[in-house]
Amino acid sequence: MKLKTMFVRRQVELIGSGTLLPVVLGLAVLFFPHHCDRSYIIYRYAFNLANGFGLLYNPGQAPILSEAVAPLYALVLGICALFFSNLPALSNVLSVIAIATGGLMLYGLAQPAGKVTAMLAAGAYMTFPLLWITLGLETTTWMALCLGAIWLHQHQRGAGVAALLALATLMRLEAGILAVILLSDSLASGRSFHFLPVCIYVGSITLGGLWALAAYQPGGQLLGLPPVQMAAILPDSIGKDVWAGMAALGRVFLSPIWLWPALTCAWGLTRLKEQRWAILLIGWGIFHILSLAVLKASVYAWSFVPLLPALAALSGMGIEDVSSHVRAHRHIAAGVAIALYIIPVLFLDYRIATPTSEQNLAWQTLSPAPVDDRYVQAGHWLHDHTPVDAQIGATHIGVLGYLSHRQLLDYHGSIQPDIAEALVRGDSQWWLASTEPEYVVITATEFSSLGDYSFEQDTWFASRYTEITHFIDPANESDPLLVFQRTSSPTSLSELLINYVVYPNGLTVNGIAADFSLFPLASGCKGLVKLEWLVNQVVDEPQHIVIRIQARGEGAVAGLSNRVMDFSAWPQRRLITTYHPIEIAAGLPPGVYDIQIGIGPGAFDLDWQTVGQAKVPFQGADLLGGISGAKTEFGDIALLGYRLARTEHGLELLLLWEAIHRPQADYRVFVQVRDPMGIIITQDEFEPHEGSYPTSIWSAGEQVPDVYILDISDVPSGSYQVYIGLLNPDNTRIITLDDQDALFVGQVDVNP
Repeated sequence: MKLKTMFVRRQVELIGSGTLLPVVLGLAVLFFPHHCDRSYIIYRYAFNLANGFGLLYNPGQAPILSEAVAPLYALVLGICALFFSNLPALSNVLSVIAIATGGLMLYGLAQPAGKVTAMLAAGAYMTFPLLWITLGLETTTWMALCLGAIWLHQHQRGAGVAALLALATLMRLEAGILAVILLSDSLASGRSFHFLPVCIYVGSITLGGLWALAAYQPGGQLLGLPPVQMAAILPDSIGKDVWAGMAALGRVFLSPIWLWPALTCAWGLTRLKEQRWAILLIGWGIFHILSLAVLKASVYAWSFVPLLPALAALSGMGIEDVSSHVRAHRHIAAGVAIALYIIPVLFLDYRIATPTSEQNLAWQTLSPAPVDDRYVQAGHWLHDHTPVDAQIGATHIGVLGYLSHRQLLDYHGSIQPDIAEALVRGDSQWWLASTEPEYVVITATEFSSLGDYSFEQDTWFASRYTEITHFIDPANESDPLLVFQRTSSPTSLSELLINYVVYPNGLTVNGIAADFSLFPLASGCKGLVKLEWLVNQVVDEPQHIVIRIQARGEGAVAGLSNRVMDFSAWPQRRLITTYHPIEIAAGLPPGVYDIQIGIGPGAFDLDWQTVGQAKVPFQGADLLGGISGAKTEFGDIALLGYRLARTEHGLELLLLWEAIHRPQADYRVFVQVRDPMGIIITQDEFEPHEGSYPTSIWSAGEQVPDVYILDISDVPSGSYQVYIGLLNPDNTRIITLDDQDALFVGQVDVNP
């Protein structure tokens, strides 16, 4: 009799729990084998913490918190990792428990509206796919903490509310919105103000903030809330802001199967006036959305989970209210209403957990990227075949980093703020050229095109990296995962001292460096040029950046590089670097080469500026042939020898010079023809190599041959003496060590 009475009194709870428990367990079994790649970033933090490296991704490197990591959740997993080695399984178990706990909290909140409404709301919450796709992330645990805080608020347990809200805020900063809402509700309802809960909350948040400031370097993204500019870059993002995210959700939910749930929510609004707890849930959801809009954060699908409790509560109230209006067969009507709601939801859960048809593509765009078997294979391979201190550049750092236990450089910049800044300003090449990791892991598709960069077309990458292995997904054999290894030591870039070079469009080149030799100019190499920029004003139109190394006098082009860059997103008056691959031609003729940078809106509409010099020196083979004379020093230049000859073009004089020290000026050579009385019959002045190889770029010890042709067609017949000398830029003569201002180099006979 007592059992029957208890069953009658508790029939809603018994029937509801007897139905929901198997459903939740079934969903847990269905989703348990599934893991999202993003969650492995958290596992890596937790693993490092458990192994004494600290709560960070790359041990030994700058401590940066990834926006994908909830510090408190990673801390909990790190503590659990001391006892359980399988972090993915442990995290999924915690997520399932958190979903059930959140449903229980919602049931407790909704009880003032009736047990049926409470059970329906809990069931709607615990079966909703938006929660199950985040299995392994902190989302479900965060929601359980928030719902627990609201439940304690309803029971006026201020200290408990403050403690749970503090934990939720330390896990995800958006919980601060809920804290404000609950405090406002307490004041509006006339409850007495107590300092203890405020002290608990503020004190906990302050301690957590001070710890974060002391433990981590600034510059990382706001945890869980990446900036708008990262929306198109970060994996899993569904919109550049909350409104774009809601539009993406709307496209998925605009389906006939969601018509009945939408109607039940609308019907539930008719009962809202009498349910203060539901108003709190709706207020939380609305202000959460508004806070995301104010923060201008790009969003993920799970950024909208605070809406679920309100929608579940409205659905519960709507279903019960609809069934209550059916006088005959009320229980049957209630069962049909519940079935119309729960069956489509469970069917969608099943389809998401077992993606075998293209009809799942819409939900796949909302779900976090699953673990890719190619990265699992690559992670194990890197762990077994690379040095423990190897640096790996990759576009996905989840399971790859967790399994490899190597230092990872993230293309998306979630653990390297400087890389994230480069992506925000539209430079997809910067991460690779600036870091030169020992290994690069990318898909074949990314190899062809990654943002505005193509590995395939980069001659510099081809010269320094080679593919060593690849991994194939049986379901997508056309897009293997490629592993490249750097084949040479990291190259150091040599800075070239230049002055500011200002362009009319507001761009300034502040510095230039190269990983190849400029003095002498490396011949036949594939190199990299780094430019340092200042943007002084908004540059709206994309600009062509062309670098060329060209011989003086519009001679041969030794190297050419062309990139199109969008400067519109660049910060003003900050030094920014870009990298430009360039291929230097082989077999370059000796001479001076100007390093020029052209900037303009079109490839043929460029403003050219010379920013530096390079040179190709003369080799020993160029000095073949008989020369005579003793070494004569003209200050910091010496004449090693000479050769004099008559040709059909005139008097040909070959001089072989050597720089004792690097000359400080551009000297000129004068050649004189004198008669026996010392009278100058004819003379001329020459720049070395017609100005293409001035003395100011000669290096100490460098030997430079040069040929001068003196016109003697008007010289009368006779025997003459030939003298040579050097002139300073001010036309004064350079005196030799034996106090001569000209050197006799031979005699020439002029015949009719």
